[in-house]
Amino acid sequence: MTNLKMMVDEYLKSNHISWRFKVIEFYKGLPTEEILKKACLAKTHIGKMDSHQRRVGKEKCKEGLRIMMTKESEVWKAKTFEGLKQVTDSIASVTHGLGPLWSYDTALRIGFKMNVFPDRVYVQSGVSDGIKNLLGKDFYKNLPRNRGHKYCLRENLPKELHGMEPALIENFLCIYKTQLIMYD
Repeated sequence: MTNLKMMVDEYLKSNHISWRFKVIEFYKGLPTEEILKKACLAKTHIGKMDSHQRRVGKEKCKEGLRIMMTKESEVWKAKTFEGLKQVTDSIASVTHGLGPLWSYDTALRIGFKMNVFPDRVYVQSGVSDGIKNLLGKDFYKNLPRNRGHKYCLRENLPKELHGMEPALIENFLCIYKTQLIMYD
């Protein structure tokens, strides 16, 4: 059995965190006119496509970018992460192959530049498995939804996770999803 606090401490010292901060700095430093293109195409600080979007593929991401460019004014008017995600959700909903993960990740990348971050843990893909393994299927089934997407408030998670921002909790739950089965 592994202690949850030990897993969190390990995560906070890991390369995942330094990678995350490099991506944040990359997006903060980009000229505004490049943000939407890089975010929609899922570019990392080393110029490669983020692994989350490789399954989606470059062509689908380009399709998302094409639609995003018609919504550019909506993006810059958004004052919150939820506002950004509403724009990316609207794109994903009309683009076959783009889903909640593309929407979340794209909003997150744009949010890095705008200095707006999630105030809740968005639950999709690997995060779903992490939540189920940590807190059970019943907890997962009863999570609230916004525009059809599940989310969890930080205060509803174990106290060991409260010291992290929601975006880091999301990343932690995804990365540690299998280890969370054995947590005590």
